[in-house]
Amino acid sequence: MIVLRIAAALKAKPKGLSGSAAGPAAAPGSQPSSQQQQQQQGPPPGFRNPFLPYEEALWVQHLSPSHTLLLNKFNVVPHHVLVVTRQFESQQDPLNARDLAATQQVLAAMPRGGVAFYNCGEHSGRSQPHKHLQV
Repeated sequence: MIVLRIAAALKAKPKGLSGSAAGPAAAPGSQPSSQQQQQQQGPPPGFRNPFLPYEEALWVQHLSPSHTLLLNKFNVVPHHVLVVTRQFESQQDPLNARDLAATQQVLAAMPRGGVAFYNCGEHSGRSQPHKHLQV
């Protein structure tokens, strides 16, 4: 079966930024570790991050020390939620075990099942540079 859904609510969705969300560069002559690079990343200058702080009315629960669950303000289907990192991580970063565990926690709570996706690339429809999965 194929389901085609017209998501009219997405017309009102703010347009995000494309490209890298990398933060400041390393000092000349030094090579930061991958952990330091992760800590240095931040949203692009001038970008208002809708997840830090998030709208209290959209908060569902904290899933772990690293992730929280929010209602999707621009939902495409009923019960459309977001698994969001509690500190900024780039949407271009690969998924890690914490991301998958938090997402599995949400999927396991859905009695009729669900689907999760991660649109991480510039051409994937990503509109937020802050790491989040959609369920």
